Amino acid sequence: MSKKNFASSLILLLTAAIWGFAFVAQKTGMDHVGPFTFNAFRFSIGACCVLAFSIIMDKRKLLSGTPAEHPYFVNKKPDKQLFTAGILCGLCLFTGSSLQQVALQFTTVSKCSFITAMYMVMVPIISVLLRKKISANSWIGVILSATGFYFLCLLPGELSMNLGDLLTLLGSLFWAVQIMVIDHYVSKTDGVKMAALQFIITAILSIIFSLVLESFTLSDILSAAVPILYGGFLSVGVAFTLQIVGQKNTPPTLASLILSLESVFAVVGGAWILGESLTSRETLGCILIFAGVLAAQIPVQTFLRKRQK
Repeated sequence: MSKKNFASSLILLLTAAIWGFAFVAQKTGMDHVGPFTFNAFRFSIGACCVLAFSIIMDKRKLLSGTPAEHPYFVNKKPDKQLFTAGILCGLCLFTGSSLQQVALQFTTVSKCSFITAMYMVMVPIISVLLRKKISANSWIGVILSATGFYFLCLLPGELSMNLGDLLTLLGSLFWAVQIMVIDHYVSKTDGVKMAALQFIITAILSIIFSLVLESFTLSDILSAAVPILYGGFLSVGVAFTLQIVGQKNTPPTLASLILSLESVFAVVGGAWILGESLTSRETLGCILIFAGVLAAQIPVQTFLRKRQK
């Protein structure tokens, strides 16, 4: 591995750590404000950060060539696909993040992070419903994750789960749909602008729900300032930028595997900062879900090629 690839891997590892500890910020922030209020401020800050990054990227493009020949000047028509993608992603992001935020009031950071990670194995399931073929390793991932979810969330002999786990599971479904929407549009429009637009949509919807369903004071916001700034500036703004930088020189499979460590960092943060702990049964569930997520991202052909060498 070259120095550039190694540095990119470290950047992605830092991204995963920021996202993992963000679960702690999300939970502690609600000691002072409601879930929609937290998301309203968090995504407003994040949207401003990514929007600023988008403007900087545009300026760099303008400076890289003759302005008169740059596509920015040639095509001034509104990008309809950008708006469609941004709105669809924003709706999915708002629903998924809202369900996750509410869920954290009823479940632990550790459980929430691993259930959320199941969106990676929900994508193949949705693909099947859309009559698309999926690989063998995806099916292995689905089976492992489903088994892990049983050990993590369901008691022996029972099919019921607590409200927080159920809401997180529903939220992960919307994360999966968002991934599929991004995958469909990312090659057709500007990815950074699409991300900025989805954060703006999420912020606006969160503000509306916050004003309708919740109330807060300036004192409440100041008390939750550190978690909100972490969730908005670091988790959305900085981590999103680091992800883009890190993935430039990292193979897609390796990048996804590194970013999967987000759940592990969440467990560390939950135990270290919040004093949370998992039972042996729940730990087994986390391990199986994590194994399922990894299996879904590593093609079986990779191992077959290695054995043939």
